[in-house]
Amino acid sequence: MYVDNTYDAATGVYSWTEPPGWAAQQKAEQKRLAASAEDALWLKRANHIEDALRLERDVYFGFLKLLGEEHRDTFSAANNYAESLFRLQRFEEAKTLLRKAVPMVRRLLGNDNYLTLKMRWNYARAVYRADGATLDDLREAVTTLEDTERTGRRVLGGAHPLTTAVERDLRGARAALRLAPRIERERRAAVERERQAAERRFLERCLAAERQAAERQRQAEAWTPADDEELAALRLKAARHEREKAAAERRREEAARRQREEAPRRQREEAAAAARRYQELFVAAPPPPPLR
Repeated sequence: MYVDNTYDAATGVYSWTEPPGWAAQQKAEQKRLAASAEDALWLKRANHIEDALRLERDVYFGFLKLLGEEHRDTFSAANNYAESLFRLQRFEEAKTLLRKAVPMVRRLLGNDNYLTLKMRWNYARAVYRADGATLDDLREAVTTLEDTERTGRRVLGGAHPLTTAVERDLRGARAALRLAPRIERERRAAVERERQAAERRFLERCLAAERQAAERQRQAEAWTPADDEELAALRLKAARHEREKAAAERRREEAARRQREEAPRRQREEAAAAARRYQELFVAAPPPPPLR
């Protein structure tokens, strides 16, 4: 983070100064990111790859924002991030991450640098193991691994773990390159079989539609006046059934309406009858005889 102080119109150059305390803040942030990278390493050793990946992603983008893309700490964070992606078999993401970083690390640190060798190795094995790797991708991976293996053998020695790992992946990449033509032929043959099957299904549907159309045409040509009379009778029967159904529905509605209209009258009659019974039982009845 810098502050623009002045602008020289004659030269067209800005003069920049750092804000107070910027160097201390930068150093503290670098320490924090380095500690997070160490935590991610311990998580990776404990086989918590997903947790390590999230932490390494934050460390990489933190160094990228703080130091820029052409710094050794940024390169190291990118390599750690790519290794976790590789262990999770997310080869395309690892390849995309390292494709841009590898040329910069070769230019700034040199081909003989250990970090350069590791990043080239990780990039090459991500390239040849990615899904849908083409022949050009496999050739690029083999070429990169061959060059990395020669450099590693010269700089580190043939018994170094990185050199032996590069040799192992080089054998795998060469095997994949040898098998690639046959795999490509098999893939094309499978695509062709699927195309032929789809074409066959389409033709079968067309033939079925033609047969149905021919059957309808045959039935139309075989139509006779007797069929017209039978169809007219069926239509009359259906219309009569519909009229009877509508009349029955109207009768049910009329009966329900009458019942609703007669309900208050029945309630009044029942109330009057109850009142008369009350009168007969308690009002009009003679008083009981006196007790002696």
